[in-house]
Amino acid sequence: MEGYSNPSWTFLMAALYAVGVPFWTASKVMGWLLGVLTLPFVWGITKRAMPQNSPIHPGSLAMLAPFMLVFNLNFVVWNSSGLENSIFCFLLAGGLYRLLKESLEGGKPWSAVFFFF
Repeated sequence: MEGYSNPSWTFLMAALYAVGVPFWTASKVMGWLLGVLTLPFVWGITKRAMPQNSPIHPGSLAMLAPFMLVFNLNFVVWNSSGLENSIFCFLLAGGLYRLLKESLEGGKPWSAVFFFF
């Protein structure tokens, strides 16, 4: 019996395999890429959570969160494992970032797209 825990990751890997990218290469490269793309979302979430009247600029202090993720062994290992952890982190961070932005500034609910996938 075959099973999978994340259809988005499975469909992404199948699409890349269909165009000729070897599965092992696709899973490693996409894991790395999605891990890197998660970092700006984490910075944005942290920046919005910082008090605006802080003596240190909130954007500068918020850089600690992605910096700490880069040196977090679990984050690095699971993003490079070739499993669905990287797409989960990317979609969760992207959805949370968009949700915060939409709740503060309004606009179209693009967070729903992140949460759907």
